[in-house]
Amino acid sequence: MTLIRAIKMGVPILASDIPSVRELCANPEALLEPGDENSWKKAIEEALREKKALQLFGCDKIPTRRRYGKKCR
Repeated sequence: MTLIRAIKMGVPILASDIPSVRELCANPEALLEPGDENSWKKAIEEALREKKALQLFGCDKIPTRRRYGKKCR
């Protein structure tokens, strides 16, 4: 599943701190370092326990949504 599709569907997302992802994230400080296994393990455990991810993504950051008015869930 692509990141934008996951954002549109409103599913919890865990993502790496890379430029293309950072620009879509409302709280980029919560993104995970690529290759940091401990951080990923903790984030996955917390997402499963809390039924949500700590990273916040919103449809308002998707360029095509702004341009064409597409709705998200």
